[in-house]
Amino acid sequence: FGDNENSGAVEVGTTGCKSNPKYNSGSGHDQAYCKLTKPVTQVPIVPILMGCETQALSAGAEVVAVGFGEANDGLGWGPKREVTMKLNGITGGEAFIGGNGKDTCYGDSGGPVYIRLGDGSWRVFGITSYGEYCGGGGYYSMMHTEIAWIEQSSGIDLTPCHDAQGNWTPGPG
Repeated sequence: FGDNENSGAVEVGTTGCKSNPKYNSGSGHDQAYCKLTKPVTQVPIVPILMGCETQALSAGAEVVAVGFGEANDGLGWGPKREVTMKLNGITGGEAFIGGNGKDTCYGDSGGPVYIRLGDGSWRVFGITSYGEYCGGGGYYSMMHTEIAWIEQSSGIDLTPCHDAQGNWTPGPG
C-alpha cells in the first residue's frame, strides 16, 4: 500500500486469493480478492457503489481510475497515477470508459475506478480489466454485480454499513 509499487509504504501478506469462477474475457466477471494477514488501517475505506447509488453510472459521468501501470510521462511502471475519464456506457456487466487519450494502460489491471456522488462522497465501482490500446478507452468489470459471490466465497460482509441516521459508518471489522 503506497504511492509506488516499487517502494510500497506498507507491505501486507495474504492468506489466500480467489478469482471469480465465472471469469471469461469480456464477460464482466473479472473480479478477484485476497484476504490480508492483518488489517490495514492507514488507508481510508471507500465504500462500494451499491443499490440505488448505481444510478450514478450513466453515460457522460466523470470517473477516476487509479493504477501503477504504463503512462506517457517517462516514469515507467510503478508510480501510482490517476486519470479522470468519462463513462461511455455499460454493456454486458462491463463499463466502457475513456478514450481520446485518457485511459488506463498496461499494468493497471485490477486497479479501482471511483465515482463521486452528488453529496461529494466517493464510491468504488469498477475494476480495470482490458482494452485495445492505451488511450483508446477500456473495459472495467463492475463490483456490485459480484458482491454476493465475494461475500459467500470469502465469508466477509462487504455490503454497506449504516448507522441509525443513515450515515455510512465503516470500521475495521
